[in-house]
Formats: sequence, C-alpha cells, structure tokens
Amino acid sequence: MTPAQYSMELIILNGVESVVLPPGLFCTLILFCLIFHQQKFSAGLLLFTGVLIYLTALPATRSWLAGFLTTEPLVPYEKHKSQAIVVLGGGRHLDTPDFGGDTVNHLTLERLRYAAMIQKQTGLPILVSGGKPFQGDLSEAELMRDVLNREFLGQVNWIEANSRTTYENAQFSAPILKANGTHKIVLITHAYHMPRAMEAFQHAGLSVTPAATIFLDRMPETLPAIRWFPSISAAYWNNLMLHELVGRLWYHIRYYRAS
Repeated sequence: MTPAQYSMELIILNGVESVVLPPGLFCTLILFCLIFHQQKFSAGLLLFTGVLIYLTALPATRSWLAGFLTTEPLVPYEKHKSQAIVVLGGGRHLDTPDFGGDTVNHLTLERLRYAAMIQKQTGLPILVSGGKPFQGDLSEAELMRDVLNREFLGQVNWIEANSRTTYENAQFSAPILKANGTHKIVLITHAYHMPRAMEAFQHAGLSVTPAATIFLDRMPETLPAIRWFPSISAAYWNNLMLHELVGRLWYHIRYYRAS
C-alpha cells in the first residue's frame, strides 16, 4: 500500500468512525429525524438518541466499559525477565504557544510517567513509539523522548517514529527490538487500550508483559449516586473506550483473520 493509499484509508476510517461513534452518531440520528417526517418514527428515534446521549455520558457506563475492556491484570513485570520497555504514544498538542511548538498530550504524559517509574525500578532500556499521523514538526516518539529524558529524568534508548496506528506501533517497533536482541517486552499504555495493543505486539512476534496505567474501572465516585449523573469527563472516556471496541473489531477483520 502506497503512502497516498494509506492516508486515504486513514481518512475513510476516521470518517466512518465519526459517524458510528459519539458525538457524530447523535448528529446522524437527528439528521434521520429531520429527513423522515413520519411522526412516530421521528419521535421514537429522538427518544432513542436521547437515551444514547445519556448512557454515553455516565460514569457508570465508563466503569462498565473499562471493566469489559480491561482484561489484563496488574502483572509483576519484574518477575518476567523482560528485556525492554515499550511506551506507546497517546497523542499530541500541535503548535502550543506555552511550549513553543508541539508537545505530548495528557494520555502520553501518563504513560511516560509510568515508564520512568518502571525504568528506575528495573533499569530496562526504553523504546518509544509514535509517528506523525496528523502532521506536526516532530514525530510523537521524538516528543516522547524529549519529555521522558528532560522532565522525568529517564533514558530513551530507541525511537520508532513512523507509526500512525497501534498496529503500526507493533509492526515498526518489532524489527528495532529484535535487531537489538530483544524479544520480551514490558508494554506500557492505558488499561483500556492494553488488550488491542497486546494483540498487535504479540502478532508482531514479541512476548508481552502488560504494564497498564490508569484503571478507569477502579476509580470510585465520591458519592454512589454520581455514577448516574452525566458528565463531560465520563463522555470523553466513554468515547475513547468505544473507539477501542471498534478498533479491536477492525483489527481482527483487517489484520488477524487471514493470519
């Protein structure tokens, strides 16, 4: 597949995702209501849309989705004789005035913080993985290296700077690791993202010990009743986890079914 074809595939996938996942899904359903003027149909579809909006903004839904996705337990990585730590990028902020250019976002910071802690405990070398899927001056891996080295006082040994998806994180990182005699890794990403990431790295021929961070299903609300009050924060996390469900299904269709 050429770079132009791959870019077009990314555009198509993001377009489809924007229609089938919130909030684009809600806009699509409301558009159907405007197109079809049958009173009963429109009323029923509006009610259905309202219920979906409510459910996808609930902390209770966040906990349920996180519990469903987070299948990997907290693993004692120090006992598995891993040879390196791999940290996956989680996104960036472009052209920030306070940092004088691109910088990593909060998801990537959370992963880097955990990586620095594990490196201090184990002394293992680190590979950071992330390219430039949506432009930027530096690759995400280069930004991660700079933050980990300067701000968390860690040491990045290798960077993989060409990947644009989790699948490519694995496919492009594996040759770098194997060329350095590494086949057993500690993989760092968010708990909700770990199942898809583990599958990708195992498919690339690596032995993976999960070191997940931020377990959303283990974050109790201050009051039990708050679980049923919609919030922007819950809607944000729920959208990320719904993306994971669709992503895992797509990977099995696109990459794993034929192997």
